[in-house]
Amino acid sequence: MKLSNAEHETIISVNMEDDQAHIYTRIPKHRRHFERMGVNPYKTHKDLEGNEYAWDYSVPANWVRMPRGKAKRLMSEEHKRKSTEALAKARLARKPC
Repeated sequence: MKLSNAEHETIISVNMEDDQAHIYTRIPKHRRHFERMGVNPYKTHKDLEGNEYAWDYSVPANWVRMPRGKAKRLMSEEHKRKSTEALAKARLARKPC
């Protein structure tokens, strides 16, 4: 079964009551990731020809981490000026004579 790019998906559902994350994926790369971790699917979906196209996993909820964006550094103009001067000084010190 050939899936379109729109049909390639991974859905993660975290249930805090039983502290488990349930993962449904149609992305073979994610399936291989779980295999390397030693996790086997509790359910495999197959097409009419018997080819696997989706897998369901259950893992501890603490295995799922949400992406975090980088925190922006807030600097005053004075701090920026001092940092720029320090960087320029360090670059000059590293230059071979």
